[in-house]
Amino acid sequence: MAVAKPRDVLVAGARGLGLAVLGWTASVALTVLTVVSVVYIPLGVGVLATPTVLTAVRAYAGKRRELAEEWGEVRIPPRYAPSPEPRPGIMGRAELAHALLRNPGTWRDLRWLCVDMLAGTGLAVLAPALLVQGLLGLVVPLGRGPAAGPAHPA
Repeated sequence: MAVAKPRDVLVAGARGLGLAVLGWTASVALTVLTVVSVVYIPLGVGVLATPTVLTAVRAYAGKRRELAEEWGEVRIPPRYAPSPEPRPGIMGRAELAHALLRNPGTWRDLRWLCVDMLAGTGLAVLAPALLVQGLLGLVVPLGRGPAAGPAHPA
């Protein structure tokens, strides 16, 4: 078993922290955009925005699947029902929004997005937090002064 170099450990911790921050930011932004676009469908604005937002959610989920395969050697296949070819105009956007929202794969991605935003971020922050905790374990004992007696006699 190879021993990790301190530099490699620090790089891995920084990489994990960067992924956590970027992943959390993207997950929160996409969750908010999805909710807002779906809520505004009755006003017509959501019909224009929802296909774009859901396509971005799919692309983000696909990128995270690639990272899972690259870093963890875990293959997570995307499972989407076929969507119709978008027709031009607002009716085409409405049909595409309807098809995407009826797709079980879309809802699976949205559930994953919420879990990723909460649990995934917590797990990604764990590695750098453990690194900092280890450093604190070395530094804190150095800051202690000599042991003193009770401050106030009882």
